[in-house]
Amino acid sequence: MTFFRDNEKLNKLTVDNRVEIFQPLFVRGSKLNKALLDNILFI
Repeated sequence: MTFFRDNEKLNKLTVDNRVEIFQPLFVRGSKLNKALLDNILFI
């Protein structure tokens, strides 16, 4: 988790890497919705 809290390290990830990391976190039937995405994207 330390890696993901380090903006310098995160900025080295490509967009494709970020998508690859992010997608498996949500299992089918999760409570993924617009409000959650807005919260994630605009922190």
